[in-house]
Amino acid sequence: MTREVIIRKAVVEDVSSIAELWKELMDFNKQYDEHISRSEIGYENVAEFITENISNNAFCILVAEANKNIVGYCVSDIRQCEP
Repeated sequence: MTREVIIRKAVVEDVSSIAELWKELMDFNKQYDEHISRSEIGYENVAEFITENISNNAFCILVAEANKNIVGYCVSDIRQCEP
């Protein structure tokens, strides 16, 4: 079965799916790095961060969607670095 994956800009309705994927990523990485952990409020913090920045022009938040499910995400931003 072939799945078509669509990459699109994230919308507010995607925030909970993005935060769930973040939890999966943290739990996966914890197996390989003992320094990685997530706090009890980590999900809420990620959801808040995404919500606050989803319409910020300095950020680009994309999701990968397959069969109407969010299966991946990417967050990037532009920052001014001090010399």
